[in-house]
Amino acid sequence: MTNARVVELSKTGLDDEIIIAKINNGSCHFQLSDVDLLELKKAGVSSKVVAAMLDANALTAPKLVLRQN
Repeated sequence: MTNARVVELSKTGLDDEIIIAKINNGSCHFQLSDVDLLELKKAGVSSKVVAAMLDANALTAPKLVLRQN
């Protein structure tokens, strides 16, 4: 799932719950910089869906491991 796909699904009129379910159950590759977030808003993607995208990105982002010496 990508930003472009989320925009497509939103524009077709699918309910937020359906789009969020797709996000939660799929492989996600979102770009979520400030500019990307503004583009999603301009494209009409709801805040609920954007929040789900941010949550999915947080779960798939590489984790920073700090080592103590």
